[in-house]
Parts: sequence; C-alpha cells; structure tokens
Amino acid sequence: MPADQESLLPKEGNEESGEQPSVQMISVKWEATLPPPEMLRAYDEVSPGLADRLVSHAEKEMAHRHKAQDRLICVSAIGRISALISAVGVLGGIAATAVLAVVNDQPWVAGSVSGFALIIALVAALIGFKLRNDSDDSTPGNDTA
Repeated sequence: MPADQESLLPKEGNEESGEQPSVQMISVKWEATLPPPEMLRAYDEVSPGLADRLVSHAEKEMAHRHKAQDRLICVSAIGRISALISAVGVLGGIAATAVLAVVNDQPWVAGSVSGFALIIALVAALIGFKLRNDSDDSTPGNDTA
C-alpha cells in the first residue's frame, strides 16, 4: 500500500517486552475535486462502483456551481442595467428642472440644479472607476505586484 494513501495500519505488539499493538494514521490531502486515480481504484476495491458514484457526484456539483455562477452574472447584469436606467432618469429629471427654471426666468435655480447634477455625476464616475479598479486587482491570476 502506498505511503501517501490514508490508512490505518495496525502494528504488531511484542508480547515479550509487553508492548501493546499501536495504530498509525497516515493522511494525504489533494486540492482537486476528485482524489487521484490510485485512490479511486482503491475505493472501487473496497466498494465496487464507489469511484463512479464519486465522479458522478463531482460532475453534478460542478454543474450546480456553473449554474449558480451563471445566475449571479445575470443578476449582476440586471442590477447594472437598472442602475443605468435610474441614473439616466434622475439626470433627465434634473435637466428638465433646469430647463423649466430657465423658461420661468430663474437662471440661478437652473445653475444650482445643473451644478448639483454635475457634482453627482463626477462622484458617481469616481466611485465607479475605483470599484472597477478594485475588482480588477482582486481578479485571480492578476499579478501586478
């Protein structure tokens, strides 16, 4: 049995010296979804068909993760589109207010409203730029350091 497989190996005791039998535990870890092929074969020897069930379970888990990730991407896109529509609506309302203020001979209101809209747009652009840069820095495999 390879030393890298998890197993419980009983050790024989020595009756003459009074030693008791001991159990040694060897552990192995892997970072893949499935254990190495040698372990799958060992599982199949213990319980026929177990390796197939493990592979099937891993495939179902991967499909579930992909489906959940697709849903998350869709929800994110819907959120971004909704935010864009809301921003356009708010800025359109502010522009309409400014135009009405000019038409009603109140240019100071139009200037105040337009300045306020400009400040909001600049702050939103800066926040969006920072968030985009932060998300790019946290992308796996991005080694900028």
